[in-house]
Amino acid sequence: MVSALRLLQKQGYASTGVSEIAREGHAPMGSFYHHFPGGKEELAVAAMTVGAQEFEALLSQALESSDDLAECLARIASDTADTLQLSSWERGCPVATTALETVFVSVELQRTAAEAFERWTDLIRARMSQAGYSADDAAELATTVLAMVEGAELLARVHRSTEPLALVANSLRRLTWQAAAGEPGSA
Repeated sequence: MVSALRLLQKQGYASTGVSEIAREGHAPMGSFYHHFPGGKEELAVAAMTVGAQEFEALLSQALESSDDLAECLARIASDTADTLQLSSWERGCPVATTALETVFVSVELQRTAAEAFERWTDLIRARMSQAGYSADDAAELATTVLAMVEGAELLARVHRSTEPLALVANSLRRLTWQAAAGEPGSA
């Protein structure tokens, strides 16, 4: 499963073959089809689910890291940058790489991706509600936070630089302070 997840993160769904997954995972092909009779799609759904849980753990850790919401949100971006850099820019979002190329090809992969993004947004929204944001503001800002981090993660991979995520960390601090102060242009 881990081999499938890492290959999907690195090279996407279309470029990852079943035999490559089996080889990387040191598993015979018969074992693959025994555990995943639905083939590559079923394995990809399972791998995306595991990857989504890994990122959910990173999110939870960041969101619980401080009483200061701005610092918690900034930490999501900085922890994502650390993960990317440690993987030599290969381990991006465990959902996005596969989701982008399969959203119109596989209903199951699209559903799995949508559920992951919803869970992540719900975690952020819950933390923002805990910090005193209204339900509407928390929902809007949670979606914004996730979109900013996901977009910066893509830019960081392409440029092989943590700078986009560092900029987003700073922007998330500023956005959180503005929203808390009720400044115009904030949620």
